[in-house]
Amino acid sequence: MMELLAPAGSLEAFEAAVKAGADAVYIGGSAFNARQYADNFNDGNLKYALDYAHLRGAKVYITVNTLVRDDEFKTLVPYLEMLYESGADGIIVQDIGVAALIRQYLPDMPLHASTQMTVHNSEGAAALKLLGFKRIVPARELSLDEVADLADIDGLEIEVFVHGAMCYSYSGQCLMSSFMGGRSGNRGRCAQPCRMAYSLVREGSRISSSQHLLSMKDMCLIDELHVLSEAGVSALKIEGRMKSPEYVAIVVSKYRKALDRMEAGINPLADEQDKMQLMQVFNRGGFSKGYIYGKSGINMICPEKPDNWGVPLGCIKSYDAHRNMANIKLEAPLALGDGIEIRQSDKSTGQIVTYMEDVNGPIKEAPAGRYILVRINSPAPQGTAIYKTLDTNLDKKIKAYIKKAERYIGLKAEVNLIEGKPPSIEVWDSDGNNVKCTGTEIVQSARNAALQKERVIEQIKRVGDLPFNFNNIGVNISPNAWIPISVLNALRRSAIEELVNRRIDKKHRQPVVIESHMPPIPYMQQSYKCKKPAIFVMLDNLSLVSSAIQAGADGIYLRISAKEATGADAAQIARLCKDAGIQLIWVFPRVTRNIRLSAIREALLCIQKLYSGVLVSDIGQLNCAKVAGIAEIYGDYSLNIFNSNAVQTYAKMGIKRFMPSLELTLSQIKELRTSIPMELMAHGNIPLMVAEGCPIGSVCNNFNLSHSCSRPCLKQHYSLRDRKGELLPIRTYVDKYGCHIEIENAHQMYMADKIDDLLSAEPYSLRLNLNGYDSNELMRTVKIYKQAIDKQGEITQCTFGKITRGHYYNGVD
Repeated sequence: MMELLAPAGSLEAFEAAVKAGADAVYIGGSAFNARQYADNFNDGNLKYALDYAHLRGAKVYITVNTLVRDDEFKTLVPYLEMLYESGADGIIVQDIGVAALIRQYLPDMPLHASTQMTVHNSEGAAALKLLGFKRIVPARELSLDEVADLADIDGLEIEVFVHGAMCYSYSGQCLMSSFMGGRSGNRGRCAQPCRMAYSLVREGSRISSSQHLLSMKDMCLIDELHVLSEAGVSALKIEGRMKSPEYVAIVVSKYRKALDRMEAGINPLADEQDKMQLMQVFNRGGFSKGYIYGKSGINMICPEKPDNWGVPLGCIKSYDAHRNMANIKLEAPLALGDGIEIRQSDKSTGQIVTYMEDVNGPIKEAPAGRYILVRINSPAPQGTAIYKTLDTNLDKKIKAYIKKAERYIGLKAEVNLIEGKPPSIEVWDSDGNNVKCTGTEIVQSARNAALQKERVIEQIKRVGDLPFNFNNIGVNISPNAWIPISVLNALRRSAIEELVNRRIDKKHRQPVVIESHMPPIPYMQQSYKCKKPAIFVMLDNLSLVSSAIQAGADGIYLRISAKEATGADAAQIARLCKDAGIQLIWVFPRVTRNIRLSAIREALLCIQKLYSGVLVSDIGQLNCAKVAGIAEIYGDYSLNIFNSNAVQTYAKMGIKRFMPSLELTLSQIKELRTSIPMELMAHGNIPLMVAEGCPIGSVCNNFNLSHSCSRPCLKQHYSLRDRKGELLPIRTYVDKYGCHIEIENAHQMYMADKIDDLLSAEPYSLRLNLNGYDSNELMRTVKIYKQAIDKQGEITQCTFGKITRGHYYNGVD
């Protein structure tokens, strides 16, 4: 059966998850986890949680799924040592440098690749398997067939999200919160700008009202468990470490029930009451099925309201202003104490239900289908929708369940009470543990009534508040045997205590020390350190290459499709670059799903004849290039290289030059220890999101699974306008395999007037991201940076309007 994996952001939620039937729970410590705004677990609570779960037969995976700076390893290392010794069942990792450290010094610690690693093709999954990963949590954007392809890789478990919130961007590739507010999603502090309101702008004119165009509905796949199982999925993951214990208990219990029914061959897996309770506890305008059946466009978005909707109660039929009573026909049950929201077009107001009545007078509750009058706190016109946001009876029920429920481990016992011999008991659990305890006293002959078998069984069953339940107790007793009940109780307690210790201790590991044997990382060779770095330009248009050559660029990154990259025009451009002594580097598509990989593999057969190398965005692309025999492979900032360990890991995998994370400051970049040259971003539009969803298609085309998109993005330019009036350009990438978008920062990066600061990091090259520029803009920009480098120490005036320095001077939380 597939593993059911539950979230917990607090100890209360953790216990609720275990009691509700989770096979495993994922939690985070006080640092290094992607939910820094959850309560999380200090070291003491974390150790308690591990022992609590292991005693009850559940596993615990610890999230160490943020990017880690070099200076933080001194804190991370003892934390990893503690997790190892305390018996963590696995560690969920984003940072490749952290993963390499764990694999080297804690080789028997199971490694799980976080969805923050953006694994979205089979090459990426295969590469991580070679690095020692046991389990992959692929990008949520993958279809069911793509998930099945990953599951076909021998020895690799695939874990998929089945319920909860969805990011608009590919996880691990979102810089929006970071660049707009200084709070990095890659550091566990996302401010959720995707839940903010935006309007869509076409060629400078607004074409939609301000709506939550990037706010995804929550996912619910409770009806799809059969197909996930058939696809080879190993684990089902529920999102929600920021959610309440009640939320966790309800969602886990419903999926537990569904999995058990599937195992028993019972359909449906979830009834209407189950689904209603899932809706009640949290939804954003309903649920979606994510991407497992493909893009469903507007059906995946909730533009009206980004937070919990509750369940529809009905619309107001009439309103009595004198009594403040609304007449509605209930679409769901309602009771005094329930929370409701009166949702008008221009505002929403929430309240608790304090009074309601039907034709017979005041009532405390009413079922669906009944007409009632309910008191509301402010006037509302006919037709106003009312939603139930809190079901007080369900809330009380689940709170009581969390308090009283227990998850029991089945035991069997054999008790021996033979006259003239010491009493003994042997206990077995369902996991193969067994203990045997023998008393010091001798079983006596009864002077009066002999000890009866039934009384022995009754005493053995008394385990107090421990999570054990005896399913079978065998008693081998002499006809006239007798011992004091206190002796029998002491014997039982000894056996149970020993079993508790055995169940917990078998998960603990011997202490290990990492810090004392961490090897030094070699510094960059002197030949790579440049006082006068090369200028590389990023282009997505073949027609602009000649302008870049004329402007004096030292190298060109060409971001075009695999078909274009090997076409006749590309071959001509390659000759121009070769004649000019300029490096021409093909840039892999930012998103390379399996459907694109065959075309890319074919292109790589010709790439070496035309290009100096390739620029890769993820570990799958790196693996693909290595297998094809490409010698010069360069790593882009999307690899999220945040520390020296990550640099060295990618260097060992074949990366010859890299760009560090755009979330590092210049001072942090200068601390990186590396044996390969480095490139820094100096100029241009910075992509803040990479996404499969598209606000253009959703607003202009209303596309969904049954209505294909007419691709208006190919005809005109679009942007998003945020609440501050800033315009965020939307760049689309379309080919015969599909499309994805990038939402760019409202302000271009500009560092020509700070060139001395960039050069103090001694980069091999500077990159100018000139996608979308025309020929004149391109040539002017390249010349500005060439002059700035040649005139080090002089100030170059900025003529680009509003600009950003990225995070070079202000780091992320």
